[in-house]
Order: sequence, then C-alpha cells, then structure tokens
Amino acid sequence: MDSAKPESGTETRQPAAGTVEKSTTYRLFWRKVDAALGAAETSHDLATTLDTILKILLKDFRSELPFVAGRLYEKVDDSRYVLRRWYGDQQPDKLGYAVPITYAAVQMLQERGILIMRESDPGFDRNIEDPLGVSVFAAITIGEDNRFIL
Repeated sequence: MDSAKPESGTETRQPAAGTVEKSTTYRLFWRKVDAALGAAETSHDLATTLDTILKILLKDFRSELPFVAGRLYEKVDDSRYVLRRWYGDQQPDKLGYAVPITYAAVQMLQERGILIMRESDPGFDRNIEDPLGVSVFAAITIGEDNRFIL
C-alpha cells in the first residue's frame, strides 16, 4: 500500500468548535439590522426616522444589545436639549425635560459624537440624571449641528 500525503493546500479544514454557531449568530444579527434599517428608511423626516430606530432597537435588539430604555432629545435653541421621546422600561413622565447644553456630558458628546458615561465618571451630574432614573447611558449626536441626541 502506498500512502501519500495530500499536497499542501488541498487538505479540508474543519472550522473550530463554536465558529459555525458564532458565524450563524452574526449572520442572523446583521440580517436583523438590515431589515430594521430598511424599516427606518421609509420616512423622509429625521425625527420620525430616529423615533422608528428607537422603537426597533428596544423591540428587536434587546437580547443582543442590553438596552433598557431609549431617549430622543432635540436641540431647541443654543442653550438646551429637550426630551421628545422615551421608550422602554420605567418611562417617567418627563417628556419636555430640558438638559442644558452646558452640561459636561453634552459638551463631551458634542465634541466626540458618541459617549458612554456612568454615574462614577467625571462630568456625570446626578442633579440632571436622577430625575430620569439614569445611572449609565450611551449617546450619539445626529443631524446637522448635532440637532438630536439619541
């Protein structure tokens, strides 16, 4: 009997354990993202689109992304953002709540475009966040002149 080694590169490689499951999970996640973006693109109004995105994130992505609530703020003048929408757990009766642009977190957010902050971080203001029941948040600015905070 003659046993020959296969030529280099012709071996069949088996995926590592767990790789197939991860690949399937990621594929399903990105299909879900694509479907969600398709649903959000139906509006030509940015505020309505962002409202739809908030609803989708909380309804469809709660298991993948550990969100408990989503808020949408709109800049109404050069001094403040006003809470326009709140979805998710423990919705306070705070629509219309104003956050000053001078708040350190808002200043950092405007500079960076994205911010994750905990109550233990410098710049977190309990006087502003406590009425909303917030101890940690992730935020992004959206729109011309950072018109919205999501």
